[in-house]
Amino acid sequence: MYYLARNQGSATAVPGAGTLSKIIYVGGNAPNITSNPSNTTVMLGAGATFSISADGATKFQWQRNGVDLPNAQAGSYSIAATTMADNGARFRVIVSSAGGNVVSTEAILTVTNNRPPVATITFPAADMQFAPGQIINFDGSGTDAEDGVLPASALSWKVDFQHDTHAHAFVAPTAGMKSGSFTVPAFEENEANMWIRISLTVTDASGASTTLSRNIFPGRQISQFSLLGTPVNGWGPYEVDRSNGEDGATDGRTIALSGVPYLHGLGVHAPSELRFALNSQCTGNFIADIGVDNESGKLGSVVFQVYLDNVKVYDSGTVRGGDPRKTVNVNVAGKKELRLAVNDAGDGITSDHADWGGARVSGCSTPSTPPQETIAAISNLQVFDTATTAYWSIQSNLKVGNTVYGDRVYTFASLPALLTDGKWIRTANDARSFTGPTLVNFWLSVAADVYVALDNRVGLPGWVNSSWADTGADLTTKEGAYTQRFRIFKKRFNAGMVSLGSAKQPGPDRYVSMYMIIVK
Repeated sequence: MYYLARNQGSATAVPGAGTLSKIIYVGGNAPNITSNPSNTTVMLGAGATFSISADGATKFQWQRNGVDLPNAQAGSYSIAATTMADNGARFRVIVSSAGGNVVSTEAILTVTNNRPPVATITFPAADMQFAPGQIINFDGSGTDAEDGVLPASALSWKVDFQHDTHAHAFVAPTAGMKSGSFTVPAFEENEANMWIRISLTVTDASGASTTLSRNIFPGRQISQFSLLGTPVNGWGPYEVDRSNGEDGATDGRTIALSGVPYLHGLGVHAPSELRFALNSQCTGNFIADIGVDNESGKLGSVVFQVYLDNVKVYDSGTVRGGDPRKTVNVNVAGKKELRLAVNDAGDGITSDHADWGGARVSGCSTPSTPPQETIAAISNLQVFDTATTAYWSIQSNLKVGNTVYGDRVYTFASLPALLTDGKWIRTANDARSFTGPTLVNFWLSVAADVYVALDNRVGLPGWVNSSWADTGADLTTKEGAYTQRFRIFKKRFNAGMVSLGSAKQPGPDRYVSMYMIIVK
């Protein structure tokens, strides 16, 4: 008999890991292997463990390269510290019972001295919140002990919408960029337990990879609102982003309703009353999944109520431990106060651990984090001077001391405040001799000011026309004892492609120098 398992609905489910399985009859009670040992890669000197799962097994015998291993008769086999002699070794296990023997598939051990790379996500920030229609910028880097700073070609990004215990792919794995952006659609915007996961995978020259993920959540989370008055909670303090637990602060567990974990929300104990200031700043809805936390089992019974400006707008009726979760979705447009109440349902407050899972309010002004639309991401750098392409790169956090060019040791000696901490493009000094009509293209995720700094002692390139404003500010660069001053010009560009011309200027060649590009 074959069956499909979606692998959903429990706290331990792995998103996307559904299975097709077969139930078979094994005559004579012969063992049946349900999970074979897996190929394993470890760093030189680290330990390695292989394991197997089998039904009806009474004896295990592990083998290495087809030869029995002494004292290896358990469901797993471990090597405490690997050497290069272990590289390529093959491990399998003979599983026995009174009804016969079966042999597992072989697992190969790979031992490497190549250390895995390090992935870093610099943006978005870990506490960022989003809303439908918002542009999300992402930015990151990869470094490797053997290879140093990894190029954009070593980075790959993907974006998934997470809901309960499963994921919906949104941006497919995309390689070759250190930064980018996407616009949040109105996808499952009325679901309480949803968020976006941005994942960066970096791969070094030897093929070793590391994946780092960052979760961002819809705004505004209920814990971001100011409390009014004194919170009421039937047992100990109420908890933020965890269940109520016992009578101590922060002693709760991960919020769980109907077997589904919640990374955000409130855990309370009946009788409970929490009042939050909306201050008429929200035009959307209060959204939450509610129920008795799984830690109470089938015990406990409560009633959830929602009040807006002292008017009851929602009543759950009696909710008992083990009941399916319910969803609250009420409009809060123009309201000043949100009151969340949980009362005992009449059988005493023992085990009345109640959750407002994923509680948030949509459509609110004055978000808890700066609007991300104001931060421009630079991507898709395209340099037409092919002789210097390798020296160009996208950089962040412009500061004094940064290296100006990829092919010279000039550094920024002084910067005006209007450029400090901006995103910028490291150019190439030798590109000053390029005479093509377009030297560089790049893309902006949102409208932004683009600054160029040029040596204007004998005139400016023709493309720096009246559409560019002279800021009146200068920056200086330094190489050894030689210092050079550049005037800064500014132009506003819409989101999309920006094209800039060559650095070639009128006048003697000795005055021709490459310009700098900064975005804020």
